[in-house]
Amino acid sequence: MFFLRRRLFKGGYDFRSLEGGDYGDLIERTELPDKVIIPLKQGFSAETDCLVVKGERVRAGQIIGRDDHTWSSPVHASINGVVEHFETFIEGNEAHYGVVIRRDHSDERGYVPLPGAGSADKSPDEIGDLLYLAGVTALGPSGIPSSHHTSDLDLKDVKFLVVNGLSGEPFSLPQEKLLYGREKEFMTGLQLIMRLLRLEDNVHIVLKKGLNKCLNTESLPGGVKLHFTQNRYPFDMAEIVTEIATGLPVPDGGTPSETGSVVVTIQDVIHAYEAVVLGKPLIERVLAVGGPAVVKPRLMKVPVGTPMDWLLAGNLKDSIEARILVGGGMRGEPVESIGHPVERNFLAISILEENRDREFLSFLTPGFSLLSTSRVYLSNFFIRLTRHAETNLQGERRPCIYCSYCEDLCPRGLVPHLYSRQVRYGFAEEALKFGIEACIECGLCSFACPSKLPLLEDIKEGKSLIEESGQWSHHIGLKKLEEEGKL
Repeated sequence: MFFLRRRLFKGGYDFRSLEGGDYGDLIERTELPDKVIIPLKQGFSAETDCLVVKGERVRAGQIIGRDDHTWSSPVHASINGVVEHFETFIEGNEAHYGVVIRRDHSDERGYVPLPGAGSADKSPDEIGDLLYLAGVTALGPSGIPSSHHTSDLDLKDVKFLVVNGLSGEPFSLPQEKLLYGREKEFMTGLQLIMRLLRLEDNVHIVLKKGLNKCLNTESLPGGVKLHFTQNRYPFDMAEIVTEIATGLPVPDGGTPSETGSVVVTIQDVIHAYEAVVLGKPLIERVLAVGGPAVVKPRLMKVPVGTPMDWLLAGNLKDSIEARILVGGGMRGEPVESIGHPVERNFLAISILEENRDREFLSFLTPGFSLLSTSRVYLSNFFIRLTRHAETNLQGERRPCIYCSYCEDLCPRGLVPHLYSRQVRYGFAEEALKFGIEACIECGLCSFACPSKLPLLEDIKEGKSLIEESGQWSHHIGLKKLEEEGKL
């Protein structure tokens, strides 16, 4: 049965008409890189055991990392080649181990098919085995549950499946473009995941308003509900999209898995189809590569492990310093090295122009292209003008003027300026009484602040201080499993 519901949530911001954010509809399949770096930890996964040695010849799709005794999913070679060496790289202040494979130019495409794949007529256990072997179970904020150790949510506790089709964050991957020409594959993948999770209803697809014709509603499986909502950031964050779909609040500081929800993207569903029906491991990923520092924004289908310097070659503007982020323009994490590999859970690479110049009295400029929520700029009124995003503060830091911009945009209805003052004056524990733990760290408060206060930094520091004092501790994901002694 098909249902159509429109839900409008408070707060958020519509990042539209951004320079470097117009991707078009074409998804380019890149040439194979000369080498790939395959991290042994990708997505929701502990680091797996390495199964190859230096000098060994491997094929695309071959499992090169696996550990059935930890919460993890296998990783694969994404090209045909030879194991050249092993490499350690930094991600999120942690060291990760990677296998470097040099491409064999005598053999281009193709992959080792998954054993037992080939049709959609599979039992739930067979689907779980194939998704595990393909590495698809590592996707989503908390993994996809199966009979293997792949999620912090057990199969018996799954109540909802949520497909996140929103893309409100600047330069993020427009998920709906992956449906063009692949609607049947998406529908089959959705049915496979439903069968794996033993769900006949409570399945939700969330899309932005205006995409009513994106899916043929008559072909939707029974029990699937469509939700159309504003494509405002951070509605595309897993916590918010879960609440939009299910109507259940995600616990403060928690993840959707605590409501019994499994959250996946449109691309994740297509990966499930490819794994079960085509026998294809997760060795390629569609990425959005955009931002004001790129020559041309592109949607690219690239092998997992592709170094970013190879991916961005010839597409960075000359004579500017760029900051490369893994993810969108708001929550993306800067990379330590431009040679950082693409991982199987990446959705976007955002390249911003690095600008450290102070702008004296910037609020006196017309600001036709300034990206700001402040009402002093003309860009706030001419919404169709292309606006420019960069790393500059766009003005000097000043005392809080109690404008309430941060409150107005906060999707949780919080008071970020209050938390900032409490943390700065040494009263972080007081912020707990006013709901600081409910912050999902979207960063809109810092973006909106006309005084350029580091509100998000203060909130993160306050949450860390509260956790260290033992007054609040809410471990999630792999950290939760580690605390329970399961890792």
